[in-house]
This record gives sequence, structure tokens and C-alpha cells, in this order.
Amino acid sequence: MKAKSTHVLILLIVILFALPDRMQAQTGRVMINEYMPWPGNACGTTSEFVELFNMGPGPVNIGCYVLTDGDFSVTIPAGTVMYPGDYYVIAGQSLLIAPCANFTKNVVPDLNWNTCNCTNAPIPAFGDGFFTDGGFASEQVVLLTPYGTEMDAIFRQFPGETSSLITTKASPGCGSFTFDLDLMTINYETIGESAGRGNSIARKLDGGCGWVKDTQQTGSETNNTPGARYEFTMSMFITEDLYCTGGSARFVVDQTRPEDWFPVDYILAYDSDNDGQFTFNDTYTTGIDYTSPDVVISGLPYGYYAISLGPKQSCSYQNFTFAIGPCSTLGYKLHSFDADKFMNDLLFTASISGADELADIVLEGSTNGRDFIKIDNVKYSETSNMQNLTYTLNGNTPYTYFRLMMVDRDHKASYSEVKRINVIKGPVKMKLAGNPVSNQIRLYASTTRRENVEIQLVNAAGQMLQHQKFNVSAGTSLLQLPVDRIPAGIYFLRTQIGDNYVESFRVIKQ
Repeated sequence: MKAKSTHVLILLIVILFALPDRMQAQTGRVMINEYMPWPGNACGTTSEFVELFNMGPGPVNIGCYVLTDGDFSVTIPAGTVMYPGDYYVIAGQSLLIAPCANFTKNVVPDLNWNTCNCTNAPIPAFGDGFFTDGGFASEQVVLLTPYGTEMDAIFRQFPGETSSLITTKASPGCGSFTFDLDLMTINYETIGESAGRGNSIARKLDGGCGWVKDTQQTGSETNNTPGARYEFTMSMFITEDLYCTGGSARFVVDQTRPEDWFPVDYILAYDSDNDGQFTFNDTYTTGIDYTSPDVVISGLPYGYYAISLGPKQSCSYQNFTFAIGPCSTLGYKLHSFDADKFMNDLLFTASISGADELADIVLEGSTNGRDFIKIDNVKYSETSNMQNLTYTLNGNTPYTYFRLMMVDRDHKASYSEVKRINVIKGPVKMKLAGNPVSNQIRLYASTTRRENVEIQLVNAAGQMLQHQKFNVSAGTSLLQLPVDRIPAGIYFLRTQIGDNYVESFRVIKQ
């Protein structure tokens, strides 16, 4: 396990003021997902709308949250709850006829700011309305918590329009507070889109970093389009401890420069009442990781989990659900893993039985033996039980420590022991590539010049079963000895290079 691992106790009390403001919701992430700043003439000024979206992993009570443009504010009624995946539409009408908010259907907003008695002042039903219209106006849209801290904030470009001093509307269950966006430290997301009459501005993917001006509005439903991808993605790997008491979750940034996305924060939901869903009755933990390329959360007891992980860009969050346990026996077994330096290359060999139970095998490298980074996927046959794997890497790599990560189809991962490079100083070397073997014995011969290689296979009684000779060139050569007709058992392989170098191996035939 990595030295930087975040150890999480499910009953941990999170000190909120030590975390970013946008994490104070703690059970989920609510974001501005789409808005219409400049409706077409046929729809009218009051068809302006803002769509909120809850990325999860749990429900969020958005009661008393405030939506503002810096001139007007709308206070969401107390007790309003958004569940994971919910959309919440705030508009100036009680019914938005297609295509004013959604190109394919009429939309009934969740809150009408003209009738809710929840605004700091009457929002104009003509002219600019709630938002300043016009192709290049840089209107800001900000969602504040009931305590006046930022939950999400966007504008088209820097600088945003000048704001005013606002005192929010007090309503049943919600107090009021006074603020001026110009005097606050706001982490605005720049979307870079001009308004354009009759066009909503929406995230290309729900919660994603990219925005698009689109005439086909999708208010109250997903923005996602087939084939679109988030700018930021992660891969999940789950490990369970050897004593069947719990496990850990590892989330690896997939991008080429993972450090560009850190720090990464997360909200972890634990189904503590074991009812198969995530509600306010469950346990939520927040954390933040400052070091790439991954986030590791260990010390997790058995149970069902959901997690939302977000990069420093505050968008393109990644959501996962996973289970730790129940304890089960792995369907595969790693028999051996070795790493050696041959000439100018690094040679990795491994032997795995039950490989047909695996979804992936990954070679990882590290400069310090603790923080591992993916190097490559190791090719193998997904339909074969026994696998003898080999992988060659250029010796100029900065890594000196290596391990294999084996992943099954349930994202459960296990790791080989860590190997440090063994520098081979001699002019020649023989290396057995995988043991046990099934249909053939494979060896690597490393020489500095052209040489003759002789291989003899004998059984436990000393009887010679096979005898082959090879002529190899300078460098590293792969030699193969077929053994598919030999019974299962223990054998001995005697190898000789030239007149002097002799090495023997004990081989298990399955």
C-alpha cells in the first residue's frame, strides 16, 4: 500500500472548515448544469431558466441555497432535496413550452421566481430579465449555500459583470444574509460561450468541464450525447485484505499528465444501514489527495459504497459504486514475477494460473517503491487458464521498482510483490520465462556475441527427454521448447551457452 494512502474510518467526524467550501454539502455535489440567459422572442423573457444537477453520491438538502447573478437572488425553499441524478429547474414561468427549455417536451419548473416570494427584489419580466442578455455579456451565475459560501460558479469570460450588494429574502425555515460577489473570493468556471438568442448554454456532459451553446435545449433531463467523453477520467481498482476484515479502493487518473488534475477531492458514501441505497441515514466521508497519480482509500469495512471524485477544475466528476467483500477466494494465482536487466532492456516474466478469470494485467513502475504509476497493459490470452507472460521495457525508464496489478471482472485487484531491478553484470545470462509451464518452456538467452546454446530436459530419474541446440545472435533471444506431450510433473532443465556458461532450472509441468 502506498505511503500516501488516505486511511478512512467510516465513523470519522469531518471538520468542515478544513475542507474546500464546495465540499460542505458532504453528501453530494450540486452543480449548475445548464441555463438560458437570452430566450427567443417567441418564448419571452420569463422563460429564462437555470438547471441544477446533483452528481451524488448521496442526496443533498438544497433548502435555503441561493441562486444569484450578482443583482438578483432566488432562495430555494427550505426542505428541498435533490437525490443523486436529480435535475432541479428554476425559471420565471410555471410551464416552459417546448422548445423554450427543452426541445422535445414541455418542462414544469421546480421553482418559479415570479411566484415563489423568495427573491430579494422583483425580477423584471421584460428586457434583460434575470440575466443580462446580449452576445458578449459576461453574466455570472453563482449558487451559494445557506451560509453564503460558494457551491458552484460560472461566467462566460473574465471579468464578470459588476455586482450589487444583495440581502437575500428570508422565508419560512430560511434566514437572510447580505453579500456582494465583487467582494467575495469566487472560484469561477470560465465557459467561453456567448449567449445567442434562443440558445441555452449547457455542459456537454452532465457535470463535465466543457460547455456548448445549443439550440436544442435539454432542461430537466441529461445533457449527455452518445460518444462524448469527460475531459477527466479515472479507473477504479478494489483490493481486499488477506484476513477478510475489509479492503481498500484505488482510483487512478487516466490522463497522460495526471499531476495536472490534482488535488482530487472525494465524497465517499457508505451504505451503513445496508438497504442498498444511499440516503441521509447513511455515512458520508470527505477527503482530499494532493499527490498524483491516484487516490487510495484504505481501512474500508465490508459493505456497499458510492463515491464521487473531483479534480481541481471542479467539474468532470467521476462516480463509482463498489463493494468490499464478502471475502472470497481468488479465481487466479500468481506463481512467479521477476524483473531483470538484460543488456539495454528490462525483462519481466510472470506465471499465472486461472488467467481466464482476469479482465486485465498491468505493469506498474515506481521511483521510490511506494508510489506506482501504470506503465502498460501486459498482453495475455483471456481464454487460457495457464499464462507465462513476458514483457520487455527500454532500460532508459526512470523506474527502478516494479509490480504487477491483476484485475478481475469485478474491478477487484491484487498485486505482486515489488521487484527492484536486478542488474546483470555478466556477459551472458539465461532466464526461465514463467514457471509452471503448460505447452512449452520458454527461456531468454542474453549474450554479447553470437553463441551456441544447448538445452537438455531430464526427469526426476535422470532420463533425458529432450535435447535441442540453438544458434543465437548478440542481444536477447527467446528460445522455446515444446512440452505438450510430456506428462505433468517436476523436471530439470540444463542449459549451456558456449563452452563455459551453464545454468540449471527446476520446471513444473502442469
